[in-house]
Amino acid sequence: MLLSIPDSVRKLWERWNLRGLIIISLSLQAFLIMFASSRKRRGGWKIVMLIWSAYLLADWVATVAIGLISSGLGLTPISQANTSTRRESNDILAFWAPFLLLHLGGPDTITSFALEDNELWVRHMLGLALQVLSTVYVFLQSLPKNILWLPSGFMFIAGIIKYAERTRALYLASSNHFEESACRKPNPPALEYQRIQRMCSSIKRAYLPARIAMIKRSEQIFQKMEYLEDQSMGYFESTTILQFAFEFFDTFKGLIAGLLLSPEERQESQAFFLNRSPNYVIQIIEIELSILYEVLHTKVQVVRCKTGYIFRSVSFGCILGAYFSFLYVKKHSFQMFDIRLTYGLLIGAMVLDFISLIFVIFSDWTFRHQYRHQYWGKRAKNIASRVINRRRWSESVSQYNFFTYCLNDYPEWVNKLAEALRLRSILEAINGMRHRSFEKFRKNQEWRFIFGELRKKSRTATTVEQGKKICLQKGDGILGKCKYENLKWSIQDYFEYTESLLMWHIATELCDEDKAEDGPSSENIDYKAICKLLSDYMFYLLMTQRTMMAPVSGNWMLVFQDTLAETKRLFSGQSVSTKKEACEEIRKKIPDEIRDEIIDEIRDKPRTLKGGESKSVLIDAKILYKQLTKLEGKRWKLMSKVWVEFMSYAAINCRAYVHAQQPSNGGELLTFVWLLMNHLGLGTQVTQREAVEWKFVAAK
Repeated sequence: MLLSIPDSVRKLWERWNLRGLIIISLSLQAFLIMFASSRKRRGGWKIVMLIWSAYLLADWVATVAIGLISSGLGLTPISQANTSTRRESNDILAFWAPFLLLHLGGPDTITSFALEDNELWVRHMLGLALQVLSTVYVFLQSLPKNILWLPSGFMFIAGIIKYAERTRALYLASSNHFEESACRKPNPPALEYQRIQRMCSSIKRAYLPARIAMIKRSEQIFQKMEYLEDQSMGYFESTTILQFAFEFFDTFKGLIAGLLLSPEERQESQAFFLNRSPNYVIQIIEIELSILYEVLHTKVQVVRCKTGYIFRSVSFGCILGAYFSFLYVKKHSFQMFDIRLTYGLLIGAMVLDFISLIFVIFSDWTFRHQYRHQYWGKRAKNIASRVINRRRWSESVSQYNFFTYCLNDYPEWVNKLAEALRLRSILEAINGMRHRSFEKFRKNQEWRFIFGELRKKSRTATTVEQGKKICLQKGDGILGKCKYENLKWSIQDYFEYTESLLMWHIATELCDEDKAEDGPSSENIDYKAICKLLSDYMFYLLMTQRTMMAPVSGNWMLVFQDTLAETKRLFSGQSVSTKKEACEEIRKKIPDEIRDEIIDEIRDKPRTLKGGESKSVLIDAKILYKQLTKLEGKRWKLMSKVWVEFMSYAAINCRAYVHAQQPSNGGELLTFVWLLMNHLGLGTQVTQREAVEWKFVAAK
């Protein structure tokens, strides 16, 4: 038996289905243009999910609304019996179709939510053709007596331009085109060969006691480098920083596409960044990543060109033309609500375009153009400084802790059920969102320390080979020194990277809960806070950012599960509810004497002592903790340096494509470290072949 729908409900649906969708579509466009870019400044999953939902819903609503109009479902409500009134109503409803085409073009602030969306530009191009055909069909159905044909024509042109802008933006941000745009212009060697031949001929004809020598350009660059101490560069204007950021972005964006830097580009960048203060450097990197976000996820490449300005002017002119032509049309036969809704759509389109214009005027690209032409007054400089110095990422670091996970894990039956249903990863993701916390990233503490450590390494990397060798250090660069040889076993080859990382994370937690404190530092740096922040951050990456850590994760899940199982076994039968109690229980259950008895055996046969195939590192972490307590007043500084090497190793091994995804999610500290390492000449994407220059030298 079919359930009949009351006529009143059916009439209400036929009356409001299309109109409701149009109102929702306009509201979503307003929301996206105002808040879409906020996801790069906030790392919370709530705002990301909200923008993601609006992004998907905006396309769906506009497409369904066009379908309703073209199929005639929304054109003729049952209550309209008069033929003339029905025709007039169909005219205004058909006028709404180009507005939906305009909405499908989307706002300037978001064209794609993820990098994968850019690869679907062909589908969007086909969608453009289909939606244009649907709109043309609706328009032709309303002819020849459509009194709104002129404003409909204006809006149709504006809608096509907007949709084409989005399709082109997706194409320009796709991986294939992005790689092409990152390549330098062709440089044929024929001219250089001809110059060398002329030099040789000139020497022979003149009988000069000289010869031609080959000199590496990179060596010339490096010889000119002068190291300046931190904060010695003085004040730099924001516009100067912006200009440098654009220049380095043009050079280093090829890393995202997998291209290699030349040794000259590496050395020039290294010379520049070694001479800059930490605050100056992080401002450049912030702007670079912000530019990367705009290039990959907005219409900036389409709008910020002569063709883009022309089409944007035509589009806005068409919207104005549609408004004034509709203003002078006789509307006495239209329903009052439909008239108001149409005015709302027209005014909304103009307001959205005006907001886009404001964003274009007060953008980095505009200030870069004005810097080149020196259109600067005092007020303009103040405005530029405020815009350029705005917050560009979340400026926070996610924190997750092994003991927090252990004490707040789900009951055993829930884990077994999730394992049986193959939902373990989803369960862990939910647990991560529940217990993840955020810490403010302090530029004068954490960043200053990270930059200082990497700069010390960069000063020793005078060649490409030395830079690549430093990238392989995962703690051994610090622990390899003579006075720390007794700690080097914790990062030896028989421990995987993730095993060493988890071992040091647990040892850091044990030290954190230890009552013994290091003495005050003369360097005005809180090493304990830095160490704790980096430790919890790296554990967070291993637990929740599997894609970023995939190249170095190895058997991470086995290591984690075995260590978790052993920890829970130690806690069984005990009322452990806080991290402090957990650390105390570990110190109590694993006696102090264990270090003296088996420390030598650990170095030679670590697996044998832990039960064959077990990959638990709990005992190893306790041994490491006991060794760290022997360092009087230096352990937190040493541990902080080790954590910087752990982080830099993960950063440089993470794929560049994955790093490019992070600015759209609030930014990751690991991505900042990756870009900093490449700027300091510590990257792996550098070609070995060096450019040379031929010069006359005296013959011996």
